[in-house]
Amino acid sequence: MKISETALVDMVTSFLLEGGGKVFAEVASLGQSADLVYLCGTEVTFVEVKVNAISRAIGQCRAHELVADYICIATATKSISANNLDTIKELGYGLISCQVGGRCTWIVRPKKLAKYWGPIRTQVVERILVGVRDGT
Repeated sequence: MKISETALVDMVTSFLLEGGGKVFAEVASLGQSADLVYLCGTEVTFVEVKVNAISRAIGQCRAHELVADYICIATATKSISANNLDTIKELGYGLISCQVGGRCTWIVRPKKLAKYWGPIRTQVVERILVGVRDGT
């Protein structure tokens, strides 16, 4: 049974919420959007959710490096190429695998990125929080 991207987003949201914090969907950032953004304390994690397009997700994640403390890819694919897995590890991204039944697990834990640019990150977080207060 194949997992839809909508179901995968719901599964990943639940998984992230287990750590406390808040999860926001479809967050605009630097002309792109992230499928999910997880705020926990002062840390910002961007998550790209893809049923199976890992290479595409890696490309999308690169755009988030100026904003995020952590970047992750969540997927429902049963296998990931060694090349993609090596790239994810080299870039310091995390990898979350979700299976039918709602179970998500860490395959690779993300490393804290040193690339983010504070002023841009602050603007993105403020826009997220303003949207929450405004109900958008």
